[in-house]
Amino acid sequence: MDLNYELVNLFPSTVHIFKINGFDEVRGNLIDYAYEVKRGQSDGNIISNRHGWQSSSFQVKNEDNILHSLIINSLASFPNIKESYDMFVDAWININPTGSYNVKHNHPTSDLAGVLWVKCSKNCGDIVFDNPNNFKEFIFKFRFA
Repeated sequence: MDLNYELVNLFPSTVHIFKINGFDEVRGNLIDYAYEVKRGQSDGNIISNRHGWQSSSFQVKNEDNILHSLIINSLASFPNIKESYDMFVDAWININPTGSYNVKHNHPTSDLAGVLWVKCSKNCGDIVFDNPNNFKEFIFKFRFA
């Protein structure tokens, strides 16, 4: 018997991992900025985080702001994003001390979602990704069942 084999990735999901050159030079200022935002919003939001603090969401558009500037410049350097692409970026800050975490969640209206770890201890936890097709199937069944 002769067998021809082909592998087809029918519904692939891509994860981009990159490191920001020069990040160590701004890391301390980003930490200070995060805690400054927390002082201004001491109650925070409870959306996906548990036992930590989460800021209100904000549009990333102020290039004079250290965090906004880092995100804008990182995305502008991202190889798969064209200069002419009009992008709306929404973000928030999490400060999660030991024992806190974020529950499983998704961003169904986003074309790109990201995480920037500014400060974390070694072996502080894992990020887990679920197959996004499971959520799409659920929404389809829920809306049209």
